[in-house]
Amino acid sequence: MILRLLLADWLKLKKIPVLGTIFIGSIGLCVVVSVQSYFWSDKVSESKGIFIIAILNLFLHFTLMVIATLLSSIIAGNEHDSNNWKRIFSLPISKIQIFFSKTILVISLLAITNLLILLGSIFIWSTFVGFDQIIWTLLLKQIAFSFLASLSTIAIQLWLSLSIKNQAIPILSGIIGAVSSLFLARSSSILINFLPWSYPPLSTPLLPNSIEWVWKGLLIGLLIFILGAVKFSKQETF
Repeated sequence: MILRLLLADWLKLKKIPVLGTIFIGSIGLCVVVSVQSYFWSDKVSESKGIFIIAILNLFLHFTLMVIATLLSSIIAGNEHDSNNWKRIFSLPISKIQIFFSKTILVISLLAITNLLILLGSIFIWSTFVGFDQIIWTLLLKQIAFSFLASLSTIAIQLWLSLSIKNQAIPILSGIIGAVSSLFLARSSSILINFLPWSYPPLSTPLLPNSIEWVWKGLLIGLLIFILGAVKFSKQETF
């Protein structure tokens, strides 16, 4: 049944600007990293490309959070605006299955986003340093770790978007969270570092114990997804 729901959700993507959001976000990030790499070309060359990872880490988590916010809002908003929930809830399927279908859809779209960013990063590294100088392990870890550590914030955004009809609230929350992520990780406060928006920037392989923040993002993200599914299953109206 989940597969049927996923197929139906994929077909709905033709009517909403999801792919445009992914491409614009991915290309925008690559342009910013390219410009920064150009201005810091000396450090990029001296570090044999590692400085590109540092630049990427500054903007990658912000981009993923913004795209996750927009994707969650667009997909959920499509159902809210068309008053489609009553029809969906009348089908012989559980609300938890509906919730996880939307979850898988958003995560899949973000995985595609990360693939595009990876291709763009390979191009940038090849341009400024050389294809044969790419440190594949470092580059793959940077993109994968940031994505996995972001799952907790993705879960929060999807939960808000599916639960609240007025999408201005989830979007505002997501933008505030994305902007906050640029600063929270720099705090010396342990409590602030334990906020989900701190995990992605702290998960960079350039820092020690980065895998610790990846696991936190995964585990807390899973917990929020489960809580969100339970809450959604009890929701009658929007």
